[in-house]
Amino acid sequence: YKIAARKSNQTVGFIAAILFAAMPLSQLTRNIWLESIQLPLILMSVLLTSYSKRLDNNNNIHVNYSIILISGIFLGLAIFTKIPAFTFIPVVAFLIYVNSNKSFNTVELWFVPVIIIPLVWPAYAFSIGEFDKWIDGMLWQVERFKEDRTVTDILHSFFKLDYVLAILGIAGIILAAIKKDIFVLLWTIPFVVFVYINGYASHFHFIPLIPVFCIASSELITYLA
Repeated sequence: YKIAARKSNQTVGFIAAILFAAMPLSQLTRNIWLESIQLPLILMSVLLTSYSKRLDNNNNIHVNYSIILISGIFLGLAIFTKIPAFTFIPVVAFLIYVNSNKSFNTVELWFVPVIIIPLVWPAYAFSIGEFDKWIDGMLWQVERFKEDRTVTDILHSFFKLDYVLAILGIAGIILAAIKKDIFVLLWTIPFVVFVYINGYASHFHFIPLIPVFCIASSELITYLA
């Protein structure tokens, strides 16, 4: 609700929150998958960026660097939970860049925990002399899921699970592309491209896209109304 409300308005936030709470597709978050665990971390990182900017009486922008760092910590933890969360770096970095009056230094500050936290795992493997085993394990995780299953197949599963939100979400993303809504596009496109390149995904891998489907659907409903 707060992400959509601060991005657009309270009406969009309210509708998005109702969709996220009630639509069948959101029931995927009730299962114990890494995507369900990392989703709150991603959302918190995105939300905090909207609180990082403050305007004084003269409309001068002041950046809260503590919130920027905490946002980076949350996204770093999300990537540490499961690596595909790195596809959300563009959308959060873009929000920080805009909210900091286009300051690259602020984005660089945010990147510090985003990079350091996920590196804890390979750094630990290296410190105990098992870095080669870590590499082998990573490659095995990638190769063991290779199947003839594409993004189109996943979208088909989406339609079977919740055709209403699937149609509204895709239409909302198309509307976002027409309106050049960078927020929605940066949330969606990098993740979909990564899944397409990876060549395999199951329906639960798309859990991180459910919030943006709800936000895009809400903005479409508000626009049509």
